[in-house]
Amino acid sequence: MSFPCLVSLLSAFALVSPAAIACSCSPSNLGACERAASATAIFTGRAISSTVVGNAKTFTFEVTTSFRGVQAQTIQVSSSVFGPACGTDFLDGIDYLVYAHQQEGRFSTGMCSGNMPVSKAAADLRYLRGAQSAFSKNARPPGYLFGYVSNRKSDLAWLKQPTWQIEGVKVTATAPDGSIAETSTREDGSYEFLSLPSGKYLVQTVPSVAFASSIKNEFAELKQGSCALVSFSGIERAELQGQLLDSGGVPVESGIIHLHPLGTMLNSIEVGTSTELESDIKDGKFLLNVPPGRYRIGSAKPDGTVLHYFPQEVTLNESSQTRLQLQLPKQLTKTLRGTVVDLNGLPQLNTKITINGTSPDGSITFGVIPNAEKGAFHFEVPDLEYEVIADFSSCPFEVISKVYVPKGLKGPVKLVLPLHRGACR
Repeated sequence: MSFPCLVSLLSAFALVSPAAIACSCSPSNLGACERAASATAIFTGRAISSTVVGNAKTFTFEVTTSFRGVQAQTIQVSSSVFGPACGTDFLDGIDYLVYAHQQEGRFSTGMCSGNMPVSKAAADLRYLRGAQSAFSKNARPPGYLFGYVSNRKSDLAWLKQPTWQIEGVKVTATAPDGSIAETSTREDGSYEFLSLPSGKYLVQTVPSVAFASSIKNEFAELKQGSCALVSFSGIERAELQGQLLDSGGVPVESGIIHLHPLGTMLNSIEVGTSTELESDIKDGKFLLNVPPGRYRIGSAKPDGTVLHYFPQEVTLNESSQTRLQLQLPKQLTKTLRGTVVDLNGLPQLNTKITINGTSPDGSITFGVIPNAEKGAFHFEVPDLEYEVIADFSSCPFEVISKVYVPKGLKGPVKLVLPLHRGACR
């Protein structure tokens, strides 16, 4: 597989300006695998000097790692001095990954060879190191399967890196014999299988809260030394990003933003149980990628015990981005505390406590303690009227107790569950 440099030339009888000649590299999506396939020398090294003779510039490198075709500790590689002729340049003192070609005993390289600073070569180096034994023997490496996972379909047209990448999506490659290789996407949405035997593979993504593929199955045919690119786009999603301010207009340093789908009860989703619908707040900023729909937005402190739902609703549309700024209202607060006891007056352990109250502006304060320690609970909340519910789930039948706490109440409340000591334990 080659990387031809296409040079456009005007007629020999015309006057040629520098802008009239240009180097154009053949487009490729196969990355390191394709670059390595066409190179007879592959190495990392530091550029230490260069000399120019005629139209050629020769660079001397101190070799750090040889992947193919280099035995000496230093190597000289030449390139055209002209950019329009696909010439390239290397700066002294910089470490590079170099793909070179040997002709008549001399090594040369160019703009289309795929050279890059080592600092930007992480993906190529993973591939080269994974197949280094094959390269060192000048043999064809194992099959290389890679791709990207994105939540934006348009990313997959000419894929180099998604604009809506998804990290942590599990990808599997099933061989003809039924064996399964497994990996996960990185932060940039990429995944790769470095050393697969020849064969036809079924490539799939595993659905998660962050990603559901719009493509069920893909197949890739691999032969020794071949590459295959298989990418997946998700069911189109919506993006919400914004900033949360405190009541004084200062960005909230930390916390949680939570989206609650309209049409579901507030107590059907608890903070910390749905990573898809939550985002950490850092220096007031948050970002969520979620299914399109209508939501109510809530914010919570880092412990996630109490959520403040803002009065406004937000509609998030498919494949679109929504930006907004939220500010917490100025409200008097109080400590809502109490205990849960059984009919014998003893603290009832393993009880879930929920509270909810509504402000005149329509905002809602909702709190959850999944397991009240020693039957005791407390919430720091705005001074509103609240419904407090204790739910003991260890019984095969419903066991709940409710009380209403008026605005302004400062004393503790007591909830009595209709259970005798030792029941349903």
